[in-house]
Amino acid sequence: MMKYVGQVLQHLGLSLNRDKTRILDLREKGESLDFLGFTFRYDRCRFVTGRRYLNLVPSAKTLNRVRSGCAS
Repeated sequence: MMKYVGQVLQHLGLSLNRDKTRILDLREKGESLDFLGFTFRYDRCRFVTGRRYLNLVPSAKTLNRVRSGCAS
């Protein structure tokens, strides 16, 4: 998978930072991914079905920056 992603990024003129890159399974309990100011994680629907869904929320870092008044 990493090789494929590296090839796609190279085609786009980008590079993969292997020290910072990791593969994770968001379906695993407790896993989340912070990317471009948002946190991606699976949560369970509490109201209707109890099924899990991919939830997207502002990251803690982004919320702290906004609360401190430094939104830029």
